[in-house]
Amino acid sequence: IYAAAPAGDYDFDDYVPYRSDTLDHFSWSLLKLVLSEEPGNVIISPFSVKLALALLAEAAGNGSQTQRELYSTLTDIRQPDNLRGFYRKTLNVLKKENPYFTLNLESKLFTDVAVEPQQRYAAILHSYYQTDIERLDFTKGSESAYVINSWCNNVTHGRLTQLVNKGNVQNNILLMANVLYFNGLWRTPFNNTFEGVFFNTPKRQ
Repeated sequence: IYAAAPAGDYDFDDYVPYRSDTLDHFSWSLLKLVLSEEPGNVIISPFSVKLALALLAEAAGNGSQTQRELYSTLTDIRQPDNLRGFYRKTLNVLKKENPYFTLNLESKLFTDVAVEPQQRYAAILHSYYQTDIERLDFTKGSESAYVINSWCNNVTHGRLTQLVNKGNVQNNILLMANVLYFNGLWRTPFNNTFEGVFFNTPKRQ
């Protein structure tokens, strides 16, 4: 992240997060679960997780128990009928070119060649969720891992070069991947910095 800011007014964001008086219980529960298992600093993207759940909900049978449970995690959408419109609008705004930052938010479904995705499902994912499906021969674990890692490397500008390995993909059926890359300017830059003791609690260095 660059420690500099453009001159003048930099309240330039088009995207305004959804605001509600009710808490997003799924995101908070996810964060608390991750923090309970990770002793260090953590950065997660609940939006990415819920996007993956939305893709699964689209694949579930209409009105099925599976689909209802997946929808129950997307409480900030309010109505399932709004799901596609919400993600189409949000992804278009988030991916809009901006001179002050670069944000790559990409999702992709990798399936084994033995699986033939329905054309309607593939069209819905492409049109509303900007997500494509790529078929790979998962019996060839090394080759499939190379394709997936190359895609990830491209999205993250070389920051993340190995998302999966041979063991992750060998003889699998489906792999859903979401990758996020951000590089931007500080809204409030650090004009004066210094080296000193850092405290992660009031008494612990």
